[in-house]
Amino acid sequence: MSGCNPLVLHMFIACGGLSVLTTLLETNYNAFKTLIQATIRSIWNIFHIQVRTPTAARALSVSLCVMCVSQLTPVHPMVQILPKNDFCHLFSKCGLMDRLATALGHFYYDSQAAEYLRKTCDIMFYFSQASLDTAVQKSMCTTPVLART
Repeated sequence: MSGCNPLVLHMFIACGGLSVLTTLLETNYNAFKTLIQATIRSIWNIFHIQVRTPTAARALSVSLCVMCVSQLTPVHPMVQILPKNDFCHLFSKCGLMDRLATALGHFYYDSQAAEYLRKTCDIMFYFSQASLDTAVQKSMCTTPVLART
């Protein structure tokens, strides 16, 4: 998803797309294996979005989270990487960590899901880096999340 259209991402977030992605992480891994893997891939891609124009990146960053707008990290004069903290905050509000911890266990025992195990660990690592946000801290420190990881 490098070079994503900021308007598409803005509309996806505005219509509740992050909470829909969270709910797609079903607990019945055997029945919904393809869906769960596609959802992990989509969440991982959201954390790696690059927006091509600084103005569009600033506008999208402001719309991501009214409570916590982070500084954008410049990569190139025309490319901005959106701050992962904002995505972590929004995903925490949707309850993603509990479902990620469950998916992590399923991927660990599935020998063909090494790619998704790595991506799930990457997503959890992004959450650990955003630990200054109290909503993220609370979502990471619940008993079910700690027990499953």
